[in-house]
Amino acid sequence: MAQLQRLAINAAKISDKSIDLNAEQQHYLHRVLRLQTGDKFIAMDGRGHWWLAVLEAQETGLIASIIEEIPVDKELAVEVSLMAALPKGNGFDEVVRQATELGVASIVPVTSDRTLLKPSSQKVDRWKRIAAEAAEQSERQFVPSIFEPVSFDLAVKDCGQKYRYICVARGDNRHLWDCLMDLEPPQPPLVRGEPGLEPPQPPLVRGEPGLEPPQPPLVRGEPGLEPPQPPLVRGEPGLEPPQPPLVRGERGLEPPQPPLVRGEQEFDSAFVGAVPPCPPPGRELSIVIAIGPEGGWTEGEVKMAIEFGFEPVSLGSRILRAVTAPIVALSLVGTIFEKS
Repeated sequence: MAQLQRLAINAAKISDKSIDLNAEQQHYLHRVLRLQTGDKFIAMDGRGHWWLAVLEAQETGLIASIIEEIPVDKELAVEVSLMAALPKGNGFDEVVRQATELGVASIVPVTSDRTLLKPSSQKVDRWKRIAAEAAEQSERQFVPSIFEPVSFDLAVKDCGQKYRYICVARGDNRHLWDCLMDLEPPQPPLVRGEPGLEPPQPPLVRGEPGLEPPQPPLVRGEPGLEPPQPPLVRGEPGLEPPQPPLVRGERGLEPPQPPLVRGEQEFDSAFVGAVPPCPPPGRELSIVIAIGPEGGWTEGEVKMAIEFGFEPVSLGSRILRAVTAPIVALSLVGTIFEKS
């Protein structure tokens, strides 16, 4: 599949068996990419889906027939939003292009106290096209969302991400790398017996050697009163209501044992040394990184961001340009959260 061309297509134009190509897409595939009838390419809907398609000719023009959907998993394990103050000139074009290549999920252009550019609607449309082209080139599953420019104060007030960072050029702030290292991407729960942790163990039962002080097995009645019986176990029919197997650390049965590990069916926060729970299953870890304009954020802007839950962070000891800082920040995110 690596040699096939990729084309981002509006999801509304994709049906179960065919893709409706507009005039611009037909021109691009046939005249620019030099694809002929019967040639294959990959269609992307920008929402996480890829399809293998073949180009076909009709009286009304070219269409594409879908052969099959292609399973793909190329996105970061973290959803990162870039809140970037608009630089002068056309610098934001490169910010959009390179941020898309680095895996950004959304870009929010903001105007700040030191912003000179006042973008038109044509600029926003251009940034969306650049994002789509960069997603095709870098084989992204998703085309990042490009929002309309908003004022900085409105952007920080409306921010919904849990982890929020504002990059400040000067000051004694923690490095963004250290902040990101404190986060952990969602992981499937560890299971007891996972390689490198401990060998698989059966459920604990009363009297199991080596797990609690050695005791004679519990038997029905004392010796001499009735014939010896097998040791009692939880859930034995006719003795007590069925119970789940005893687990390590169950209160009142044995001394506390090592904490439950990923994948354990029940999590008890009372375990000694228990790790904090990960983010809720099925929801991506999401962060937002705010990058300032030429000259940086004003003190008032930084103060406002802190009031709305942003942590001031550093990108290093050197002063970076407004078009360089977003790339450095997103590179750090990719280094930490990129899938191996």
